[in-house]
Amino acid sequence: RTSGGHLNPAVSFGVWLSGYMRLVKMVAYWIAQLVGGMVGAALALATSDNMFDHQYGSHSLSPTLRQTADNVTLVTQHGTKLGQGLVIEIICTSLLVTVVITTAVDPHGTHTLAPLCIGFSVTAGILISGPLT
Repeated sequence: RTSGGHLNPAVSFGVWLSGYMRLVKMVAYWIAQLVGGMVGAALALATSDNMFDHQYGSHSLSPTLRQTADNVTLVTQHGTKLGQGLVIEIICTSLLVTVVITTAVDPHGTHTLAPLCIGFSVTAGILISGPLT
């Protein structure tokens, strides 16, 4: 049996939480996912010039201080407050995890439509959260 495309640790966690994966297997997936991410980042860094001159592929949830007349607030580069950005990312990730579990993992799911549904949920997450976070 194949892994089912667990590229995201949140998906692996959701599958484990829903009872479709053992804890040992989830931890092994997490290790592989994190190592794979680090190797991919190292390869991208090694093969590109001036990678850090642009914001391509980077999250802008790194907070900056914005001072108003009343207080100082942590905000993202797009003006979204840090807490708001985290909630937006949590909602979009929850949507993805729910779609993966209900279409690809659940034995009663519509497995033939799983790739399309997962692709749409990723696209929706990018379109919703991208401009805000």
